[in-house]
Amino acid sequence: MACPLRKRGRGFPAVVLGLLAGTLVLLFPSFSPAAPPGTQIRNVASLVAPPVVPLPGISSNQTTVTVDNAVAVAISPPGSAVVYPGTTVSYRHTVTNLGNVSDVMDIEGTSSLGLSYTIYAADGVTPLGDSNGNGRPDVGSLPPGGSVDIVIRIVVPATAHNPQVDVTTVSAVPATAP
Repeated sequence: MACPLRKRGRGFPAVVLGLLAGTLVLLFPSFSPAAPPGTQIRNVASLVAPPVVPLPGISSNQTTVTVDNAVAVAISPPGSAVVYPGTTVSYRHTVTNLGNVSDVMDIEGTSSLGLSYTIYAADGVTPLGDSNGNGRPDVGSLPPGGSVDIVIRIVVPATAHNPQVDVTTVSAVPATAP
């Protein structure tokens, strides 16, 4: 029984060689990682065989993806310090909106030893407010790519015992995140 591919003038070994030795080329248009919602991204995949294999290039159908709202945030840098009973330590962090829509960034924290902390604006004096009224301090609305500095001040009570290790975790959470 003859191979059905031979009827078209191509031998089976050439097709296998073309698929095994071919190069899949995916071309993506240039776009910002935080493309605005509604942006349409079109894509076509192509398979190109090496010159020694007499096969034409093959392209897929064009597909289109529409960008949806994306909420993402980063807070950095991490910090550590040695502190003693009866002292305070302050850390400066930068909160950045990595999403593609403006969003209010809530700031949340926990201390493994239950130490008290206060979250301040970049000046280190003004406590953060609650601009969206959800009961959590926030940095207000940040546009895509926007950033703002905050200061976290942790108080170590004079009654704390040495040595102890506290892990205070501070998170920035988009208010619209589920």
